[in-house]
Amino acid sequence: YLFGLGVALCGAAAWLAAERQAAWLRLLGASLVATACFFSHIAAFGVYALVILGLELGPALRQWRAAEWRALSRRAALASGQFAIPLAIVIGWWQPAGQGHVRYGAPWRKADLLFTVFDNYNRPFDVVCFALLLALLGVLAWQKRLRIAPRLVPSLALVAASYLLLPSQMMTGSGVDRRIAVALFVLLVAAAAPRLANRRTARLVGGAVAIVLVARLAAIETVWLAADHAYRADLAAIDELPRGARLAVAYPANAVNVSAIPELHMPTLAVWRRGAFVPTLFAFPAQQPIAVRAPWDRAAASVPPELLWSAFVAGNRAARAQAWPALAGWDAVAFVDRQAIRVPPQPCLQPLLPQPRFQTHLLQIYLLKHGPDCPPP
Repeated sequence: YLFGLGVALCGAAAWLAAERQAAWLRLLGASLVATACFFSHIAAFGVYALVILGLELGPALRQWRAAEWRALSRRAALASGQFAIPLAIVIGWWQPAGQGHVRYGAPWRKADLLFTVFDNYNRPFDVVCFALLLALLGVLAWQKRLRIAPRLVPSLALVAASYLLLPSQMMTGSGVDRRIAVALFVLLVAAAAPRLANRRTARLVGGAVAIVLVARLAAIETVWLAADHAYRADLAAIDELPRGARLAVAYPANAVNVSAIPELHMPTLAVWRRGAFVPTLFAFPAQQPIAVRAPWDRAAASVPPELLWSAFVAGNRAARAQAWPALAGWDAVAFVDRQAIRVPPQPCLQPLLPQPRFQTHLLQIYLLKHGPDCPPP
């Protein structure tokens, strides 16, 4: 999505820059941008379409009032023609692959989600940075020193309206409105041109912004360095799996959430590194171009992560009685959580790497023993 958003903004800038170029050349370049956005992410494509609509809205209204019908028709054809390839793909090949629903969050979440643009790893620091940005924009606007490019005002309004109107979940996609918040802020920066009082003030503001940027990058790098250490340990464990293994995954329901060092989907790297079958590989029919074939789809459905967690970590006997028969053809189980894990000792679970330095607290892999004594009575 972020790559597609970058393509959309660069494409919108190119659309404006090529306004006096030959129509065919402009249409060709814009068509490539629209198609690239479409294949990057549908939300990025939607943002690009809204920005282009906003850019063309003002000139089109002026031509409408002046009754310049030929020029208006040419403008409309040129602006809409760039979306011909994505439209043809949707009409010719799109098929509904999954059912979903529309869900709106609490109304106050719209204001809260704007903060997610700054929400990284240190909540107090991120709040201060967000407040400083709002204060800077507010002071500049109060003093009438924040100029917004007139041509981009309709685009900003359309993107802001889409943010307010879009649900949090639509069909099979989640965080729909949350994605638009990023586009809104980046577009605002692109459209804004502050006019500070003098060169000295400009240097002070620019220096303060640079310091905040460097501090934020340092905070992010600190977490990423810690993540490198955790991921190296995870990969060392994954690389010890037998090639072609069947690796089930266990985690509690609340593990599917944001964390500073996400490890929930680390087991899926065994697909690439060990040729393993991992049931949590992203293969949702409506979202990924990969599908699980039969009978593997039934095998994957028989070992839901929450069931395995309840059976082996929470100690639920009913869940264990259901889990063991389903694990008959599996080789190992990866336990993952957002906090330190303690898998109770069990005779039919053998730690893949007993050395503590290879076993992280958030990802632990156990080999499954099969035989007359396993599962235990």
